[in-house]
Amino acid sequence: SLERLTGHRDVEATPISVDQTIRSNLAFLSAALPSDFTLDFIGGAAQAAVRVGRTELVTMLTNVIVHARGAMPDGGSITISSYRTSEPPERHAAAAAQDCAVIKVIHDGPAIDDETVRLMLDPQTLTPPEGTDFPLRSVRTWARSAGGDARITALPAGTDICIHLPISGDADELELAPAAGPGTTLPRMSRSARVLVVEDEVHALDAVVEILRMEGYAVTPALNAAQAVEALAEADFDILLTDVVMPERSGVELAHEVEARHPRIGIILMSGYLPDESLLQPHWPMLRKPLDLGLLSQTLASTHARLEGTAF
Repeated sequence: SLERLTGHRDVEATPISVDQTIRSNLAFLSAALPSDFTLDFIGGAAQAAVRVGRTELVTMLTNVIVHARGAMPDGGSITISSYRTSEPPERHAAAAAQDCAVIKVIHDGPAIDDETVRLMLDPQTLTPPEGTDFPLRSVRTWARSAGGDARITALPAGTDICIHLPISGDADELELAPAAGPGTTLPRMSRSARVLVVEDEVHALDAVVEILRMEGYAVTPALNAAQAVEALAEADFDILLTDVVMPERSGVELAHEVEARHPRIGIILMSGYLPDESLLQPHWPMLRKPLDLGLLSQTLASTHARLEGTAF
């Protein structure tokens, strides 16, 4: 169990890449979920590495997913995202700034109140509140033993779990795939690009928007094609980044409509499925989900550079 791992941590563990570790274990994590669940990952920690055991990190995420599964008996969506920050966790607000990798897990299960969250995390609570269990308590214990912390926030619908882990200065860079990420210098023009992001899964949309804003983009979110069309009528955009599979109108249909009405807008598609290639334009990049932030950043920058007629 994670609690057993917490008591026997390998403090000499070789630093591991947060994004690479999560991405390479997505199939394993998905196997813990029934077919009526969706699991997405949006990696934004780039080359950040943390000094924890690989098994510890995967077990921690498994515990979080077990909690989410128990909170959603009828199925639902779980979104894992990652990013870098120098802001300390809430309980360390007065501490000196420290670079941390944050793993954020959001699920859309039934809302829980703050008192239930407190009881779930209180080490003196021996009987879990009705309908809940103890996995999140062990996650926070583990994060603190690694020098970080975990914050659990009740949402109007679901739970937001943020795990802070200090970034190690001794990361083995040879292990990490080169990728752009938060803090990476991109062409100046891409920094000011106006991006319209269309994604029908609200937590995945929030994660993409948050990460791209950290990159310096001006981002407007839309939950469907209709909202995207409204946004286009009210403001100018450089790039449309849209999911393909959406209710009512697909991202491919939206892309054709936008290109016809706004030929200067660059279009980037993203999907976990391969659409009919006969419906696509050859100049539309297709990004596979789970998203790789490095590839996303490079695609945004190169798309905007192409539109501006600048070599990239």
